[in-house]
Amino acid sequence: MSDIFSRRYATAPAGIIRGYVIGLACVLVASLAWHGLHARVLRGLARSSVGCDARAKLIAGAIDELYPRQRVYVSDGEPILNSYRQGNQGGVCWVISLETPSCEQPTAARGVGMVADLDLNSRGLVHLRTMRWGIPAPPGDWDGDGAFEVSSICIPTGDAFRNPSTYHLYWVVIRLGRESNEIVALAAVRHDVPANTVGPLAIWQDESGDGIANWVLVTARYSANQQELSPFERLGIFEWSEPGGVLRPRVVPDDGSMLVWTPPSGHPHRFPADKLVDDVCRELLPVPEGFGTALASQPVSAPTSSPAP
Repeated sequence: MSDIFSRRYATAPAGIIRGYVIGLACVLVASLAWHGLHARVLRGLARSSVGCDARAKLIAGAIDELYPRQRVYVSDGEPILNSYRQGNQGGVCWVISLETPSCEQPTAARGVGMVADLDLNSRGLVHLRTMRWGIPAPPGDWDGDGAFEVSSICIPTGDAFRNPSTYHLYWVVIRLGRESNEIVALAAVRHDVPANTVGPLAIWQDESGDGIANWVLVTARYSANQQELSPFERLGIFEWSEPGGVLRPRVVPDDGSMLVWTPPSGHPHRFPADKLVDDVCRELLPVPEGFGTALASQPVSAPTSSPAP
């Protein structure tokens, strides 16, 4: 008998429903598995990309997933984020909020930034007027005490760059905490800008060969073709008093171009994490009238007095 005359049996409704349920469950499990795998792959790629400027958007995407309440601030389509890697030290600094600067003071935008380590674990936050520019030197646990230190510049006034050839800035090292931060080094540096010169800059470098990085303020000069920098010329060298301690000046210029804050107690200055670092620097190290605009000799260190923490 031909197959067209064979009796066909309808599939039971329960079997159809069971098939749909099984198929839907498979799709759901696959979706969940992909979501978890995608997030893990993204974070792994982001961690391995720390220190690569070209992968800032990849790192920002991972941070937004890890910290949805501290998402990376985006300006003109670009995340305001910097990442650093120096040996086994480094991390990521990103802006989470930024004030819109006035037309008269374009450099004075106050920013709130987060700092994370190489594994993208959050280590603290900092309020700076220069947060848009990023932290100039790699963050890290440079003294081996378990806390993170960041080195940055601060603007003493809202109009630091009116004179394009000579001005002064604060250079500061901040130890990050959960609810409070600490100033562990502070210097006011007069910035004279001869032709083809870059600096001052801050770097972390082992100057004594003991395996512990010093905080070094340097300057460098461009070559004639403006393509290469000469080796760094050291302006000041600061060394750790102890883990969790302060950075003490070992070498400072004798021409009055640098003022150094020295804590009278030998301990860091603690302040609330939500306080603007620029204000703290002005409180700890007021500079004499004319410093940064005149080339007259100045004392190389400030009086050893500071407000009570």
